[in-house]
Amino acid sequence: MKQQQQGTELIIHVSDKLDAPQREALTGELEKRNGVFSATFCPVGNHLILVEYNNKGINSGDVLGYVRNKDITASLVGPI
Repeated sequence: MKQQQQGTELIIHVSDKLDAPQREALTGELEKRNGVFSATFCPVGNHLILVEYNNKGINSGDVLGYVRNKDITASLVGPI
């Protein structure tokens, strides 16, 4: 498990309907990315992902690109 660190937070909107195992796999894979501290889906609606990351090692476009490279329709809502 990664040590919890202070980072930048952003929200990604996922247009595709993902079931629970798909959401869990996506957040687990995001958390394995260098610079990503945590990734969790909002429990209401399951279309928003909150991602905390180190903006010195990865940027919001990189995080969004990773989600899109999984053939998932997604857009950046913005930083928190």
